[in-house]
Amino acid sequence: MTYARNQRTALNKVIDYGSIDFSNNASERNMKSFVIGRKNWPFSTSPAGAKAQQSG
Repeated sequence: MTYARNQRTALNKVIDYGSIDFSNNASERNMKSFVIGRKNWPFSTSPAGAKAQQSG
């Protein structure tokens, strides 16, 4: 309850403006492609590297 009371201003903004997302799921979903890409990009500089990544 104390946390909710301390965050009342922010919570009211979420309630008053429907376009503000209550969670950060959209942000995390957008970052996921960069995280996956960071693993895959080193292999994308050659056809052999791309083929090795597909089978991995």
